[in-house]
Amino acid sequence: MHLTVTSVDYRTHGIAAVTVATEPSVASDGGDVVSAHLEDGEGTEPEPTLILGDTAMLHRLTRGRTLTPAEWEAIREEGRTGLAVRHAMNMVARKPRSESEIKRVLVNHEAAFDASEVEAAMARLRDLGAVDDSRWASTYVAQPRAAGRGAKLLRRELGQRGVQSADVAAALDGRDEAAEALAAALKRVRSLRGLAPDAARRRLHDFLRRRGFDDSAARRAMDTALAELLAESPTEA
Repeated sequence: MHLTVTSVDYRTHGIAAVTVATEPSVASDGGDVVSAHLEDGEGTEPEPTLILGDTAMLHRLTRGRTLTPAEWEAIREEGRTGLAVRHAMNMVARKPRSESEIKRVLVNHEAAFDASEVEAAMARLRDLGAVDDSRWASTYVAQPRAAGRGAKLLRRELGQRGVQSADVAAALDGRDEAAEALAAALKRVRSLRGLAPDAARRRLHDFLRRRGFDDSAARRAMDTALAELLAESPTEA
């Protein structure tokens, strides 16, 4: 059995929608995506398959081109993986992302990549060095917005983004939790000026715990910050 390309439409973002059928059918003109459909046996034409436009051009997919099922499947696999990789590369160029985040975006892409296509794309991205959760986690922990957050909170945030525990541990290794807790406490304590000592202690301790610091680090930072506040304004502490 041979298949016939019935339409090739090139769309934006490097997408090609390809329609392939067992029998030639009238193909619409225009558009900018490539579309390949397989006749479903009931006289209806399936939705076009979205592939990478470069793949469609490389294999000279044009209306009327005949292919064996094996040829089309090889082109389809190459084009689908290529499209997923292209989209993922565009994402990480704008903003570094974890593997889990990239997978989630690919699954929800208009091309509706399946699990095997997503994994093939991820394998290619790893080979290219475009994704590396260990590197991404270290960058996440080092960014300014992570300052003032304890290891517990950062560990939870990284875990929510699908980073494995070993990569999380490596990213947090060597981090000075006591110094981070003290910096957060000193920044917060100014807003507690004028409160009764017990109230100030309770609020500052609760704040540091919410920020992900363990109880020991929170208490030490709290004591130091409140002592500095007392030294600055003894009549108000």
